Amino acid sequence: MGDEASLAKLDIAQLQHASMDLAKAAAQIRPLRGDDATPLLPRELELIAICNRLVHGQVVDAFPGAQPTSLTRQKIFEQLLKEPYVVCEKTDGERHLLLAHEGHVYLIDRKCRVWTCREQLPLPAGHDLSPGWHHNTLLDGELVLDAVEEGKTALRYLVYDAMHICGEDLTHRTLLYRLEKALSEVILPKEQLSALRGSTDNVQLMLKDFFELWQLGEVTAIASELPHGTDGLVFTPVMVPYVPGTVPALLKWKPAEMNTVDFKLQVIKGGDSARNMHVKLLVGFKSKDAWQVKHTGHWLAKMGDMFKKLREDPAAFDGKIAECKWNASAKTFTPSDQLKFTVNGSWEDGGWVLQRPNYYWGPWLCLVVVFAFIFESVGLPTMASQNYDSPFLDMVVLPIVWIAAFAAVFTLVSIVFGDTGEIRRSEASCYPIPDRARAMILLGSSKTEDCPNIGGLDGQSYCTRCCVWRPEGSHHCRTCQRCVTGFDHHCSFFGRCITRQNMCSFRTIIGLFFVGAAAQMITVAITNSAPARSPSPSPYATSSTVMEPTAGRYYNYN
Repeated sequence: MGDEASLAKLDIAQLQHASMDLAKAAAQIRPLRGDDATPLLPRELELIAICNRLVHGQVVDAFPGAQPTSLTRQKIFEQLLKEPYVVCEKTDGERHLLLAHEGHVYLIDRKCRVWTCREQLPLPAGHDLSPGWHHNTLLDGELVLDAVEEGKTALRYLVYDAMHICGEDLTHRTLLYRLEKALSEVILPKEQLSALRGSTDNVQLMLKDFFELWQLGEVTAIASELPHGTDGLVFTPVMVPYVPGTVPALLKWKPAEMNTVDFKLQVIKGGDSARNMHVKLLVGFKSKDAWQVKHTGHWLAKMGDMFKKLREDPAAFDGKIAECKWNASAKTFTPSDQLKFTVNGSWEDGGWVLQRPNYYWGPWLCLVVVFAFIFESVGLPTMASQNYDSPFLDMVVLPIVWIAAFAAVFTLVSIVFGDTGEIRRSEASCYPIPDRARAMILLGSSKTEDCPNIGGLDGQSYCTRCCVWRPEGSHHCRTCQRCVTGFDHHCSFFGRCITRQNMCSFRTIIGLFFVGAAAQMITVAITNSAPARSPSPSPYATSSTVMEPTAGRYYNYN
Protein backbone atom coordinates (compact mmCIF):
# COMPACT_ATOMS: atom_id res chain seq x y z
CA MET A 1 0.00 0.00 0.00
CA GLY A 2 2.84 2.40 0.78
CA ASP A 3 4.34 1.97 -2.70
CA GLU A 4 0.97 2.45 -4.41
CA ALA A 5 0.27 5.61 -2.40
CA SER A 6 3.70 7.00 -3.28
CA LEU A 7 3.23 6.35 -6.97
CA ALA A 8 -0.27 7.82 -6.83
CA LYS A 9 1.11 11.02 -5.29
CA LEU A 10 3.77 11.12 -7.99
CA ASP A 11 1.15 10.78 -10.74
CA ILE A 12 -1.00 13.50 -9.15
CA ALA A 13 1.98 15.85 -8.92
CA GLN A 14 2.80 15.28 -12.59
CA LEU A 15 -0.83 15.86 -13.54
CA GLN A 16 -0.96 19.09 -11.52
CA HIS A 17 2.24 20.32 -13.16
CA ALA A 18 0.87 19.57 -16.64
CA SER A 19 -2.44 21.29 -15.78
CA MET A 20 -0.56 24.38 -14.58
CA ASP A 21 1.43 24.51 -17.83
CA LEU A 22 -1.78 24.34 -19.85
CA ALA A 23 -3.38 27.05 -17.69
CA LYS A 24 -0.35 29.29 -18.18
CA ALA A 25 -0.51 28.82 -21.92
CA ALA A 26 -4.25 29.59 -21.93
CA ALA A 27 -3.60 32.77 -19.91
CA GLN A 28 -0.90 33.78 -22.42
CA ILE A 29 1.89 33.43 -19.87
CA ARG A 30 4.97 32.62 -21.94
CA PRO A 31 8.53 31.86 -20.84
CA LEU A 32 11.28 34.06 -22.25
CA ARG A 33 13.47 30.96 -22.48
CA GLY A 34 12.05 27.81 -24.06
CA ASP A 35 14.22 25.28 -22.19
CA ASP A 36 14.99 25.86 -18.53
CA ALA A 37 18.13 23.71 -18.87
CA THR A 38 19.77 26.34 -21.07
CA PRO A 39 21.67 29.33 -19.64
CA LEU A 40 19.78 32.45 -18.61
CA LEU A 41 19.12 35.00 -21.32
CA PRO A 42 20.54 38.53 -20.98
CA ARG A 43 17.01 39.90 -20.58
CA GLU A 44 16.32 37.43 -17.76
CA LEU A 45 19.54 38.40 -15.99
CA GLU A 46 18.58 42.07 -16.37
CA LEU A 47 15.12 41.55 -14.82
CA ILE A 48 16.51 39.39 -11.99
CA ALA A 49 19.09 42.08 -11.27
CA ILE A 50 16.27 44.66 -11.06
CA CYS A 51 14.43 42.46 -8.53
CA ASN A 52 17.58 42.05 -6.44
CA ARG A 53 18.12 45.79 -6.47
CA LEU A 54 14.56 46.37 -5.26
CA VAL A 55 15.00 43.96 -2.31
CA HIS A 56 18.64 45.00 -1.62
CA GLY A 57 19.97 41.59 -2.62
CA GLN A 58 23.72 41.07 -2.58
CA VAL A 59 23.82 38.52 -5.43
CA VAL A 60 22.40 40.15 -8.54
CA ASP A 61 21.70 36.94 -10.47
CA ALA A 62 20.22 34.82 -7.65
CA PHE A 63 16.55 34.28 -6.89
CA PRO A 64 15.57 37.35 -4.82
CA GLY A 65 12.79 35.72 -2.81
CA ALA A 66 12.78 34.94 0.92
CA GLN A 67 13.19 31.26 1.84
CA PRO A 68 11.71 29.80 5.05
CA THR A 69 13.38 27.40 7.47
CA SER A 70 11.82 24.38 9.13
CA LEU A 71 9.98 24.79 12.42
CA THR A 72 11.59 23.06 15.39
CA ARG A 73 10.67 22.81 19.08
CA GLN A 74 13.49 25.16 19.95
CA LYS A 75 12.18 27.81 17.54
CA ILE A 76 8.69 27.54 19.04
CA PHE A 77 9.97 28.71 22.43
CA GLU A 78 12.65 31.09 21.19
CA GLN A 79 10.72 32.77 18.34
CA LEU A 80 7.01 31.95 18.00
CA LEU A 81 6.16 32.57 21.65
CA LYS A 82 8.32 35.68 22.01
CA GLU A 83 7.81 37.63 18.76
CA PRO A 84 4.59 38.66 16.94
CA TYR A 85 3.75 36.14 14.20
CA VAL A 86 0.87 35.43 11.84
CA VAL A 87 0.12 32.08 10.26
CA CYS A 88 -1.31 30.97 6.91
CA GLU A 89 -1.71 27.71 5.06
CA LYS A 90 1.24 26.63 2.91
CA THR A 91 -0.18 26.66 -0.60
CA ASP A 92 0.78 23.78 -2.86
CA GLY A 93 1.30 25.87 -5.98
CA GLU A 94 4.16 27.44 -7.92
CA ARG A 95 6.20 30.14 -6.21
CA HIS A 96 6.65 33.27 -8.36
CA LEU A 97 7.71 36.84 -7.87
CA LEU A 98 5.59 39.35 -9.79
CA LEU A 99 7.50 42.29 -11.30
CA ALA A 100 5.78 45.21 -13.00
CA HIS A 101 8.41 47.12 -14.97
CA GLU A 102 8.13 49.64 -17.81
CA GLY A 103 4.52 48.75 -18.59
CA HIS A 104 5.09 44.98 -18.60
CA VAL A 105 4.36 42.30 -16.02
CA TYR A 106 6.74 39.39 -15.44
CA LEU A 107 6.60 36.26 -13.30
CA ILE A 108 9.89 34.86 -11.98
CA ASP A 109 10.04 31.34 -10.53
CA ARG A 110 12.54 29.90 -8.06
CA LYS A 111 14.78 28.69 -10.88
CA CYS A 112 15.09 32.28 -12.12
CA ARG A 113 13.00 31.46 -15.17
CA VAL A 114 11.15 34.57 -16.35
CA TRP A 115 7.62 34.44 -17.77
CA THR A 116 5.87 37.27 -19.60
CA CYS A 117 2.28 38.02 -18.58
CA ARG A 118 -0.20 40.06 -20.60
CA GLU A 119 -2.00 41.28 -17.49
CA GLN A 120 -1.56 44.95 -16.57
CA LEU A 121 -1.47 46.53 -13.14
CA PRO A 122 -3.26 49.93 -13.17
CA LEU A 123 -2.22 52.65 -10.74
CA PRO A 124 -4.67 53.62 -7.97
CA ALA A 125 -6.90 56.62 -8.65
CA GLY A 126 -5.11 58.93 -6.24
CA HIS A 127 -1.62 58.33 -7.64
CA ASP A 128 0.25 61.26 -9.22
CA LEU A 129 0.78 59.36 -12.50
CA SER A 130 -2.75 57.94 -12.69
CA PRO A 131 -4.09 56.83 -15.12
CA GLY A 132 -1.11 54.65 -15.89
CA TRP A 133 0.58 51.38 -15.12
CA HIS A 134 2.70 50.22 -12.23
CA HIS A 135 6.47 50.54 -12.55
CA ASN A 136 9.06 48.95 -10.24
CA THR A 137 6.42 47.05 -8.31
CA LEU A 138 7.56 43.71 -6.88
CA LEU A 139 5.27 41.21 -5.14
CA ASP A 140 5.82 37.74 -3.70
CA GLY A 141 3.18 35.06 -4.06
CA GLU A 142 1.99 31.69 -5.27
CA LEU A 143 0.42 30.80 -8.62
CA VAL A 144 -2.40 28.29 -8.11
CA LEU A 145 -5.03 26.60 -10.24
CA ASP A 146 -8.28 26.77 -8.26
CA ALA A 147 -11.30 24.56 -8.89
CA VAL A 148 -14.16 27.09 -9.05
CA GLU A 149 -16.97 25.05 -10.59
CA GLU A 150 -17.63 21.52 -11.77
CA GLY A 151 -14.99 20.93 -14.43
CA LYS A 152 -13.80 24.57 -14.42
CA THR A 153 -10.64 26.10 -13.01
CA ALA A 154 -9.26 29.60 -12.48
CA LEU A 155 -5.62 30.70 -12.51
CA ARG A 156 -4.94 32.88 -9.48
CA TYR A 157 -1.92 34.65 -8.04
CA LEU A 158 -2.08 34.71 -4.24
CA VAL A 159 -0.06 37.64 -2.87
CA TYR A 160 1.54 37.07 0.52
CA ASP A 161 4.11 39.88 0.56
CA ALA A 162 5.08 43.13 -1.16
CA MET A 163 8.61 44.49 -1.40
CA HIS A 164 8.25 47.50 -3.70
CA ILE A 165 5.15 49.34 -4.97
CA CYS A 166 5.43 52.18 -7.50
CA GLY A 167 8.97 52.99 -6.46
CA GLU A 168 8.22 52.92 -2.70
CA ASP A 169 10.56 50.65 -0.77
CA LEU A 170 8.52 48.48 1.59
CA THR A 171 11.18 45.97 2.63
CA HIS A 172 11.84 47.72 5.96
CA ARG A 173 8.16 48.13 6.85
CA THR A 174 6.05 45.68 8.88
CA LEU A 175 4.31 42.76 7.20
CA LEU A 176 0.83 44.17 7.84
CA TYR A 177 1.78 47.49 6.23
CA ARG A 178 3.20 45.67 3.20
CA LEU A 179 0.04 43.60 2.80
CA GLU A 180 -2.22 46.67 3.15
CA LYS A 181 -0.24 48.43 0.41
CA ALA A 182 -0.54 45.40 -1.89
CA LEU A 183 -4.29 45.31 -1.37
CA SER A 184 -5.04 49.03 -1.74
CA GLU A 185 -2.60 49.93 -4.52
CA VAL A 186 -2.36 46.78 -6.62
CA ILE A 187 -5.20 44.29 -6.12
CA LEU A 188 -8.21 46.62 -5.69
CA PRO A 189 -7.32 48.94 -8.63
CA LYS A 190 -6.98 45.89 -10.86
CA GLU A 191 -10.38 44.57 -9.76
CA GLN A 192 -11.97 47.99 -10.35
CA LEU A 193 -10.55 48.21 -13.87
CA SER A 194 -11.76 44.69 -14.70
CA ALA A 195 -15.26 45.54 -13.41
CA LEU A 196 -15.27 48.76 -15.44
CA ARG A 197 -14.32 46.88 -18.60
CA GLY A 198 -16.74 44.06 -17.84
CA SER A 199 -14.07 41.47 -18.55
CA THR A 200 -12.58 38.59 -16.62
CA ASP A 201 -8.84 38.58 -15.95
CA ASN A 202 -6.76 35.69 -17.24
CA VAL A 203 -4.93 35.74 -13.92
CA GLN A 204 -6.82 36.89 -10.82
CA LEU A 205 -4.81 38.68 -8.13
CA MET A 206 -5.91 37.89 -4.58
CA LEU A 207 -4.47 38.62 -1.15
CA LYS A 208 -3.71 35.58 0.94
CA ASP A 209 -5.47 35.28 4.31
CA PHE A 210 -3.35 35.53 7.46
CA PHE A 211 -4.43 34.62 10.98
CA GLU A 212 -3.30 35.15 14.54
CA LEU A 213 -1.54 32.21 16.18
CA TRP A 214 -4.48 31.60 18.51
CA GLN A 215 -6.60 30.97 15.36
CA LEU A 216 -4.42 28.03 14.33
CA GLY A 217 -7.35 25.63 14.56
CA GLU A 218 -9.35 27.74 12.11
CA VAL A 219 -6.44 27.77 9.66
CA THR A 220 -6.25 23.98 9.53
CA ALA A 221 -10.04 23.75 9.18
CA ILE A 222 -10.15 26.30 6.34
CA ALA A 223 -7.21 24.67 4.56
CA SER A 224 -9.23 21.52 3.92
CA GLU A 225 -11.97 23.56 2.22
CA LEU A 226 -9.78 25.63 -0.09
CA PRO A 227 -10.08 25.13 -3.88
CA HIS A 228 -6.36 24.32 -4.11
CA GLY A 229 -4.00 21.96 -2.36
CA THR A 230 -2.07 22.73 0.81
CA ASP A 231 0.96 21.03 2.31
CA GLY A 232 1.52 22.61 5.69
CA LEU A 233 1.68 25.97 7.47
CA VAL A 234 3.86 29.09 7.19
CA PHE A 235 4.59 31.31 10.20
CA THR A 236 5.56 34.83 9.11
CA PRO A 237 7.12 37.36 11.51
CA VAL A 238 5.26 40.68 11.59
CA MET A 239 8.14 42.98 12.56
CA VAL A 240 10.99 41.43 10.51
CA PRO A 241 11.92 43.24 7.26
CA TYR A 242 11.74 41.40 3.94
CA VAL A 243 15.17 40.06 2.97
CA PRO A 244 16.14 37.71 0.12
CA GLY A 245 17.63 34.28 0.74
CA THR A 246 17.21 32.03 3.75
CA VAL A 247 15.37 33.81 6.58
CA PRO A 248 15.73 32.06 9.98
CA ALA A 249 12.69 33.95 11.34
CA LEU A 250 10.41 32.76 8.51
CA LEU A 251 9.18 29.30 9.52
CA LYS A 252 7.43 26.46 7.68
CA TRP A 253 5.82 23.30 9.00
CA LYS A 254 4.73 20.16 7.18
CA PRO A 255 2.80 17.15 8.51
CA ALA A 256 4.91 14.08 9.16
CA GLU A 257 3.17 12.13 6.37
CA MET A 258 4.35 14.70 3.82
CA ASN A 259 7.98 14.60 4.89
CA THR A 260 10.34 12.15 3.20
CA VAL A 261 14.11 11.78 3.28
CA ASP A 262 16.42 10.48 0.57
CA PHE A 263 18.95 7.89 1.78
CA LYS A 264 21.58 5.86 -0.03
CA LEU A 265 20.87 2.15 0.46
CA GLN A 266 23.60 -0.33 1.40
CA VAL A 267 22.48 -3.97 1.47
CA ILE A 268 24.32 -6.28 3.88
CA LYS A 269 23.62 -9.93 3.07
CA GLY A 270 24.24 -13.04 5.10
CA GLY A 271 24.18 -16.02 2.75
CA ASP A 272 21.87 -16.75 -0.17
CA SER A 273 18.61 -16.56 1.75
CA ALA A 274 16.51 -13.52 0.87
CA ARG A 275 15.61 -13.04 4.53
CA ASN A 276 19.22 -12.85 5.72
CA MET A 277 19.85 -9.19 5.00
CA HIS A 278 19.92 -5.79 6.64
CA VAL A 279 19.85 -2.44 4.83
CA LYS A 280 21.93 0.50 6.01
CA LEU A 281 20.68 4.04 5.40
CA LEU A 282 23.56 6.33 4.45
CA VAL A 283 23.50 10.13 4.46
CA GLY A 284 25.81 12.78 2.99
CA PHE A 285 27.87 15.06 5.21
CA LYS A 286 30.02 18.03 4.35
CA SER A 287 33.34 17.95 6.17
CA LYS A 288 35.40 21.07 5.52
CA ASP A 289 35.61 21.19 1.73
CA ALA A 290 34.59 17.61 0.93
CA TRP A 291 31.34 15.65 0.93
CA GLN A 292 31.32 12.28 2.68
CA VAL A 293 28.75 9.49 2.84
CA LYS A 294 28.38 8.01 6.32
CA HIS A 295 26.20 5.63 8.28
CA THR A 296 24.71 7.37 11.31
CA GLY A 297 23.00 4.38 12.86
CA HIS A 298 19.79 4.30 10.81
CA TRP A 299 18.52 1.00 9.38
CA LEU A 300 15.66 0.32 7.02
CA ALA A 301 12.47 -1.05 8.56
CA LYS A 302 11.60 -4.47 7.14
CA MET A 303 8.06 -3.71 6.06
CA GLY A 304 6.11 -2.41 3.07
CA ASP A 305 5.63 -3.48 -0.53
CA MET A 306 8.89 -1.92 -1.70
CA PHE A 307 10.89 -3.88 0.89
CA LYS A 308 9.38 -7.08 -0.51
CA LYS A 309 10.72 -6.10 -3.92
CA LEU A 310 14.10 -5.34 -2.36
CA ARG A 311 14.22 -8.85 -0.92
CA GLU A 312 13.47 -10.32 -4.35
CA ASP A 313 16.24 -8.37 -6.09
CA PRO A 314 18.72 -6.79 -3.63
CA ALA A 315 21.22 -5.93 -6.36
CA ALA A 316 18.71 -3.60 -8.04
CA PHE A 317 18.46 -1.52 -4.84
CA ASP A 318 22.01 -1.68 -3.48
CA GLY A 319 23.77 1.66 -3.85
CA LYS A 320 20.61 3.45 -5.05
CA ILE A 321 19.25 6.72 -3.66
CA ALA A 322 15.80 5.92 -2.28
CA GLU A 323 12.96 7.91 -0.76
CA CYS A 324 12.02 6.84 2.77
CA LYS A 325 9.26 7.95 5.13
CA TRP A 326 9.24 7.77 8.91
CA ASN A 327 6.60 5.45 10.33
CA ALA A 328 6.08 5.60 14.09
CA SER A 329 4.28 2.25 14.12
CA ALA A 330 7.08 0.41 12.30
CA LYS A 331 9.56 -1.92 13.97
CA THR A 332 13.24 -1.59 13.09
CA PHE A 333 15.90 -4.22 13.74
CA THR A 334 19.28 -2.77 14.73
CA PRO A 335 22.04 -5.40 14.41
CA SER A 336 24.81 -5.50 16.98
CA ASP A 337 27.50 -5.65 14.28
CA GLN A 338 27.23 -2.80 11.80
CA LEU A 339 29.88 -4.12 9.40
CA LYS A 340 28.58 -7.62 8.60
CA PHE A 341 25.37 -9.61 8.80
CA THR A 342 24.36 -10.93 12.18
CA VAL A 343 21.15 -12.16 13.75
CA ASN A 344 22.06 -10.55 17.06
CA GLY A 345 20.55 -7.17 17.77
CA SER A 346 17.50 -5.40 19.10
CA TRP A 347 14.10 -4.28 17.83
CA GLU A 348 13.18 -0.62 18.22
CA ASP A 349 9.93 1.28 17.84
CA GLY A 350 9.53 3.45 14.74
CA GLY A 351 11.54 3.28 11.56
CA TRP A 352 12.20 4.45 8.01
CA VAL A 353 10.02 2.66 5.46
CA LEU A 354 11.15 2.42 1.85
CA GLN A 355 8.86 4.31 -0.53
CA ARG A 356 10.51 4.07 -3.92
CA PRO A 357 14.05 3.88 -5.32
CA ASN A 358 15.13 6.48 -7.85
CA TYR A 359 16.22 4.21 -10.67
CA TYR A 360 15.11 4.02 -14.28
CA TRP A 361 13.93 0.81 -15.92
CA GLY A 362 13.57 2.26 -19.42
CA PRO A 363 16.88 0.90 -20.82
CA TRP A 364 15.83 -2.70 -20.11
CA LEU A 365 12.50 -2.17 -21.84
CA CYS A 366 14.20 -0.67 -24.88
CA LEU A 367 16.62 -3.63 -24.99
CA VAL A 368 13.67 -6.02 -25.21
CA VAL A 369 11.94 -3.96 -27.91
CA VAL A 370 15.08 -3.48 -30.03
CA PHE A 371 16.13 -7.12 -29.80
CA ALA A 372 12.61 -8.19 -30.79
CA PHE A 373 12.81 -5.95 -33.86
CA ILE A 374 16.28 -7.31 -34.74
CA PHE A 375 15.01 -10.88 -34.41
CA GLU A 376 12.09 -10.13 -36.71
CA SER A 377 14.27 -8.29 -39.24
CA VAL A 378 16.64 -11.26 -39.46
CA GLY A 379 14.17 -14.09 -38.95
CA LEU A 380 11.69 -13.09 -41.66
CA PRO A 381 14.25 -13.02 -44.56
CA THR A 382 15.92 -16.18 -43.25
CA MET A 383 12.68 -18.17 -43.23
CA ALA A 384 11.70 -16.71 -46.62
CA SER A 385 15.05 -17.81 -48.08
CA GLN A 386 14.35 -21.38 -47.02
CA ASN A 387 10.94 -21.45 -48.72
CA TYR A 388 11.29 -19.20 -51.81
CA ASP A 389 13.71 -19.36 -54.71
CA SER A 390 15.21 -15.85 -55.02
CA PRO A 391 18.92 -15.25 -55.69
CA PHE A 392 18.46 -11.58 -54.73
CA LEU A 393 17.12 -12.62 -51.33
CA ASP A 394 19.94 -15.14 -50.80
CA MET A 395 22.86 -13.07 -52.11
CA VAL A 396 21.87 -9.49 -51.16
CA VAL A 397 19.13 -9.19 -48.52
CA LEU A 398 20.30 -11.92 -46.14
CA PRO A 399 23.95 -10.73 -45.87
CA ILE A 400 22.79 -7.14 -45.34
CA VAL A 401 20.32 -7.96 -42.55
CA TRP A 402 22.82 -10.14 -40.71
CA ILE A 403 25.51 -7.44 -40.87
CA ALA A 404 22.93 -4.84 -39.80
CA ALA A 405 21.82 -7.06 -36.90
CA PHE A 406 25.34 -7.37 -35.49
CA ALA A 407 25.88 -3.63 -35.97
CA ALA A 408 22.58 -2.85 -34.21
CA VAL A 409 23.51 -4.98 -31.20
CA PHE A 410 26.90 -3.28 -30.96
CA THR A 411 25.48 0.25 -31.24
CA LEU A 412 22.66 -0.53 -28.80
CA VAL A 413 25.11 -1.72 -26.16
CA SER A 414 27.29 1.33 -26.70
CA ILE A 415 24.29 3.67 -26.27
CA VAL A 416 22.80 2.02 -23.19
CA PHE A 417 26.00 1.11 -21.36
CA GLY A 418 28.62 3.36 -22.95
CA ASP A 419 30.11 6.64 -21.72
CA THR A 420 27.86 9.66 -22.20
CA GLY A 421 30.47 12.22 -21.24
CA GLU A 422 29.24 12.57 -17.67
CA ILE A 423 31.26 15.02 -15.60
CA ARG A 424 32.09 13.01 -12.50
CA ARG A 425 32.78 14.51 -9.12
CA SER A 426 36.45 14.70 -8.24
CA GLU A 427 38.80 17.08 -6.52
CA ALA A 428 39.63 18.70 -9.85
CA SER A 429 35.98 19.16 -10.91
CA CYS A 430 34.55 20.22 -7.52
CA TYR A 431 37.06 22.82 -6.40
CA PRO A 432 37.35 25.69 -5.91
CA ILE A 433 33.75 26.17 -4.74
CA PRO A 434 32.46 29.61 -5.83
CA ASP A 435 31.85 32.09 -3.03
CA ARG A 436 28.14 32.32 -3.81
CA ALA A 437 27.61 28.56 -3.62
CA ARG A 438 29.75 28.37 -0.49
CA ALA A 439 27.67 31.14 1.13
CA MET A 440 24.42 29.25 0.43
CA ILE A 441 25.85 26.10 1.99
CA LEU A 442 27.12 27.96 5.05
CA LEU A 443 23.70 29.58 5.49
CA GLY A 444 22.22 26.10 5.68
CA SER A 445 20.36 26.29 2.38
CA SER A 446 19.63 22.96 0.73
CA LYS A 447 18.28 24.64 -2.38
CA THR A 448 21.44 25.40 -4.33
CA GLU A 449 19.63 24.01 -7.37
CA ASP A 450 17.39 27.11 -7.28
CA CYS A 451 20.46 29.26 -7.93
CA PRO A 452 21.48 29.77 -11.58
CA ASN A 453 24.81 28.45 -12.81
CA ILE A 454 27.91 30.47 -11.99
CA GLY A 455 30.25 31.57 -14.77
CA GLY A 456 33.99 31.04 -14.65
CA LEU A 457 37.13 31.49 -16.71
CA ASP A 458 37.68 30.10 -20.23
CA GLY A 459 33.98 29.45 -20.77
CA GLN A 460 33.65 27.19 -17.73
CA SER A 461 30.56 27.26 -15.52
CA TYR A 462 29.76 25.91 -12.06
CA CYS A 463 26.62 23.77 -11.93
CA THR A 464 24.82 24.49 -8.65
CA ARG A 465 22.83 21.26 -9.01
CA CYS A 466 25.78 18.86 -9.39
CA CYS A 467 28.28 21.14 -7.59
CA VAL A 468 30.94 20.63 -10.27
CA TRP A 469 32.89 22.82 -12.66
CA ARG A 470 32.14 21.92 -16.26
CA PRO A 471 33.68 22.95 -19.59
CA GLU A 472 32.01 25.07 -22.22
CA GLY A 473 29.21 23.33 -24.09
CA SER A 474 28.14 21.21 -21.11
CA HIS A 475 24.59 21.02 -19.86
CA HIS A 476 22.73 19.65 -16.85
CA CYS A 477 20.22 16.95 -17.82
CA ARG A 478 17.16 17.43 -15.64
CA THR A 479 16.07 13.82 -16.22
CA CYS A 480 19.38 12.15 -15.31
CA GLN A 481 20.29 14.89 -12.80
CA ARG A 482 23.88 15.07 -13.99
CA CYS A 483 26.08 17.27 -16.16
CA VAL A 484 27.38 15.96 -19.49
CA THR A 485 29.63 17.38 -22.17
CA GLY A 486 28.38 17.89 -25.71
CA PHE A 487 24.74 17.47 -24.64
CA ASP A 488 22.17 17.20 -27.47
CA HIS A 489 19.02 15.81 -25.83
CA HIS A 490 17.76 13.15 -23.43
CA CYS A 491 16.30 10.10 -25.16
CA SER A 492 13.47 8.71 -23.04
CA PHE A 493 13.36 5.48 -25.05
CA PHE A 494 16.96 4.52 -24.29
CA GLY A 495 16.93 6.29 -20.93
CA ARG A 496 20.24 7.96 -21.76
CA CYS A 497 21.59 11.37 -22.62
CA ILE A 498 22.52 11.68 -26.29
CA THR A 499 25.81 13.55 -26.43
CA ARG A 500 28.80 14.03 -28.66
CA GLN A 501 30.22 10.71 -27.43
CA ASN A 502 27.30 8.51 -28.48
CA MET A 503 25.71 10.60 -31.24
CA CYS A 504 27.30 8.42 -33.96
CA SER A 505 25.84 5.26 -32.39
CA PHE A 506 22.46 6.96 -31.95
CA ARG A 507 22.30 7.97 -35.63
CA THR A 508 23.58 4.56 -36.71
CA ILE A 509 20.90 2.62 -34.85
CA ILE A 510 18.21 4.87 -36.31
CA GLY A 511 19.58 4.18 -39.79
CA LEU A 512 19.71 0.45 -39.07
CA PHE A 513 16.09 0.60 -38.00
CA PHE A 514 15.16 1.78 -41.49
CA VAL A 515 17.43 -0.89 -43.01
CA GLY A 516 15.57 -3.57 -41.04
CA ALA A 517 12.20 -2.14 -42.02
CA ALA A 518 13.22 -1.99 -45.68
CA ALA A 519 14.51 -5.59 -45.54
CA GLN A 520 11.16 -6.77 -44.20
CA MET A 521 9.23 -4.95 -46.93
CA ILE A 522 11.53 -6.34 -49.63
CA THR A 523 11.11 -9.83 -48.18
CA VAL A 524 7.34 -9.53 -48.27
CA ALA A 525 7.50 -8.36 -51.92
CA ILE A 526 9.75 -11.30 -52.86
CA THR A 527 7.47 -13.84 -51.20
CA ASN A 528 4.59 -12.50 -53.30
CA SER A 529 6.48 -12.84 -56.61
CA ALA A 530 9.23 -15.48 -56.29
CA PRO A 531 8.41 -19.15 -56.93
CA ALA A 532 8.38 -21.48 -53.98
CA ARG A 533 11.30 -23.83 -53.64
CA SER A 534 10.54 -27.42 -54.65
CA PRO A 535 11.04 -29.79 -51.76
CA SER A 536 14.40 -31.58 -51.70
CA PRO A 537 14.16 -35.23 -52.71
CA SER A 538 14.37 -37.57 -49.76
CA PRO A 539 17.34 -39.94 -49.84
CA TYR A 540 15.12 -42.69 -48.49
CA ALA A 541 12.58 -42.29 -51.30
CA THR A 542 15.18 -42.79 -54.10
CA SER A 543 17.17 -45.49 -52.50
CA SER A 544 16.52 -49.07 -53.49
CA THR A 545 17.77 -50.21 -50.18
CA VAL A 546 15.19 -50.80 -47.51
CA MET A 547 16.57 -51.35 -44.09
CA GLU A 548 14.41 -53.20 -41.62
CA PRO A 549 15.51 -54.22 -38.19
CA THR A 550 15.05 -57.91 -37.53
CA ALA A 551 16.52 -59.56 -34.53
CA GLY A 552 19.15 -56.85 -34.29
CA ARG A 553 20.27 -57.17 -37.97
CA TYR A 554 19.49 -55.22 -41.19
CA TYR A 555 18.70 -56.92 -44.54
CA ASN A 556 19.22 -55.49 -48.02
CA TYR A 557 16.42 -56.60 -50.38
CA ASN A 558 18.26 -55.60 -53.60
